[in-house]
Amino acid sequence: MLLKKDIDKILYFYRILSLIILLLIFVFLPSILIAQNSSYSIFYTFFIGIYIIIFILTSKMPISLKVILCLIIISSYRINFKFMTELILKVTFLCNTAPISIRKDDQIPRSIVTKIFSSNFKLHTQFDKLPSFPSIIICNYCKSRVENIACIMLPLNMAIVLRGDGFISNLDKLVKWTIFTKDKDCYEDTKTQIKYHIDSGRSVFVYITKPPKTRLNLLSYMRSGTFNIAKELNIPITLVCIDYVDTCFESITRQNFRIHVGDTFMVENVQESKYKSKLFFTRTLTEFIRRKYE
Repeated sequence: MLLKKDIDKILYFYRILSLIILLLIFVFLPSILIAQNSSYSIFYTFFIGIYIIIFILTSKMPISLKVILCLIIISSYRINFKFMTELILKVTFLCNTAPISIRKDDQIPRSIVTKIFSSNFKLHTQFDKLPSFPSIIICNYCKSRVENIACIMLPLNMAIVLRGDGFISNLDKLVKWTIFTKDKDCYEDTKTQIKYHIDSGRSVFVYITKPPKTRLNLLSYMRSGTFNIAKELNIPITLVCIDYVDTCFESITRQNFRIHVGDTFMVENVQESKYKSKLFFTRTLTEFIRRKYE
């Protein structure tokens, strides 16, 4: 015959097992699937996390189990919630509601984005190495949309080349100068726009790689168009490498986030310049990975 003490132990074990199963089904497995299929994975995890917490709080499970489940989710995805809340309240609000005169002031978005990254990561930059004259800033493309707004932190008067919506809200609403391109037949138009901004005293920021699919420091593709434009227009190129946000089950942990500035040089040979740039990105990203949690 089972004693009350034995029954309590069985119920306790059952609740713990139920907790693990619930977390596995509703949080960790969706996070893995999301991470494999979308650059918006961290954004989706934020909204899924909120939904799961509401679901738990409104369910009929014991209060003690509700508290334990919610605390585990909140503690595991604490930085996700904090980071996304700041983005929604500050950046998205600025994009969609602030007067044009405010959101198009480079200093205001730059200050907001810098504070968000500084409060959630250990931010390391080398902005003192940026040239004082206009150049084409070439950069590795982001893994997730969290890194997509990091370029706004560069303390430069610059235009950003965009192929479409760059953020959960339109990135073009957040920056003063933009150059829109298409997938095909846009070379001459892009070259004309780049020349206009360079002649106006502005640098031009361009992503020249594709998102990483396997290892973060493995760059399988690099566009040649920007190098050809730089050579034809005799514009210097500046290398900038932006870090990736490391996650586990799409949970952001406290980590280093680095923006490193490389050489500024003239393009004399396109293939040699591409090789030099790829070598810089590969070595720098490898160093980012090695020192991620120092």
